[in-house]
Amino acid sequence: KEFWLSHDVTTLPSGLILKIGALKDSTLIRSGVLELGKVYESFLEILMTSKRVTGISPIFHPDYVPVIEHLLSQGNSVELILSSAVLSKTLASAKVDQLKKNFEDGTLKIYLRDNLKVALTVTEKNFSLGLFKHNGEYDDNMDLISFSQEAIEWGKELFQDYLTKSRRIGLETFG
Repeated sequence: KEFWLSHDVTTLPSGLILKIGALKDSTLIRSGVLELGKVYESFLEILMTSKRVTGISPIFHPDYVPVIEHLLSQGNSVELILSSAVLSKTLASAKVDQLKKNFEDGTLKIYLRDNLKVALTVTEKNFSLGLFKHNGEYDDNMDLISFSQEAIEWGKELFQDYLTKSRRIGLETFG
């Protein structure tokens, strides 16, 4: 209740809202006064132990870029839906030549969609969901995570729904 009632869920597809029971085994991760980075640390741990990452990101954190670069350098695959602003900041702080190589070999796929109101990460082992508050601010103090296959499948469906309304960037984006 604490997660769902305090966040804007209007951007989630109604079909997935009806399947919200798939997230029953999820855990609410909260940052508090004594653990300001708990959500962030939990998210990085999910990323660092993954071989395949799909994600939707309306937010940018400079630490995410080296993590994505590390995953790609290990031969892992990354597929992202980003807002234009997040893509710009990512390219400004990334090793663009390396990302371009990953893009060319297919291990990196990036799509654009503005007005994103959900942060999602789905890997082969876990699922992480962050939402905006009702006032329009992203809530970086609370994430819903799960290791259940049912939640992972729900996350994959959400990613696919957003993917249908996104456009894939071309090689020219890397300059």
